[in-house]
Amino acid sequence: MRYYKIKNWDKFQYRKKDYEDGRPKLPWIKLHRNILTSSEWISLKDNEKGHFLSLLLIANDHGLIENDARMCQLCARLRRKPDLVKFLKLGLIEVYGVPEENESAFSAHQSQNRIEKRREDQIREEKKELLKAQIRNLEKRIIK
Repeated sequence: MRYYKIKNWDKFQYRKKDYEDGRPKLPWIKLHRNILTSSEWISLKDNEKGHFLSLLLIANDHGLIENDARMCQLCARLRRKPDLVKFLKLGLIEVYGVPEENESAFSAHQSQNRIEKRREDQIREEKKELLKAQIRNLEKRIIK
């Protein structure tokens, strides 16, 4: 399976001391100010800047994201698909092939995001149905 890797992820994110048993112990990412002066950042539109920051947030511990704009949109809860091709052309992300033995760790991270999204959608639908039922009851009372 093909993935994209955030450019310079290893350089700007976790250092060896930030790991515990080979896994990151910090639940956040580092955002460096020098991104604001890079030519790639400057060339992005405002909404694309937000999309790129969202990709940083959904990337797994190794800086990998799926090669699927729709999946990135869902995981990051964006209204529009991120333009992965533009990010690739600018060099903000790179093509990365993951050996099959590493795919399970990456997939587990993305699967968790999908499960959370489905649950949120289910809760939203349940609330809509409850609201509709309440409106119907109110309408029946008004008509009587």
